[in-house]
Amino acid sequence: MGTAATKAKRKWNSKHYTNVTVAMNPELAAMLKEYCVGKKVSMASVITGLVAGHLGAEVSPPNEKPQKKAPDNRSRRRRDLWVHIAAIEGICRGEEAYLGNIPGNLQSSVRYKNAEGSVEHLLAGLNELKEAYPKGGKSNKGSVDK
Repeated sequence: MGTAATKAKRKWNSKHYTNVTVAMNPELAAMLKEYCVGKKVSMASVITGLVAGHLGAEVSPPNEKPQKKAPDNRSRRRRDLWVHIAAIEGICRGEEAYLGNIPGNLQSSVRYKNAEGSVEHLLAGLNELKEAYPKGGKSNKGSVDK
């Protein structure tokens, strides 16, 4: 019968897919199989793409995760932004440490200038992002956005 994982996969597949049997010219089938092996794609995905194109339907590409929905309230967007700000601050600290570890005789090098520019841009970007949702700041009700 198979393992529990195999059974679960079969159950999921039967719920989300429909089997279609296609009879085609053996040479054409061999060419399709060779193409799919070479491109490392499944024959089902190629045929699905062709059918969708023929019908004018949109099909999401295989292995593409759906885009995460943007938060629908201001509080959640503020919280999400501050999570990203913290991550960027960590990147900036790492870049500052890298900059500080460059020996004096290499401080006129391209790497030093690039690191210096990175720190400068990261700090400027952080300041701009922090202005979008000031920490602890409540939204100004009745104010008009720029």
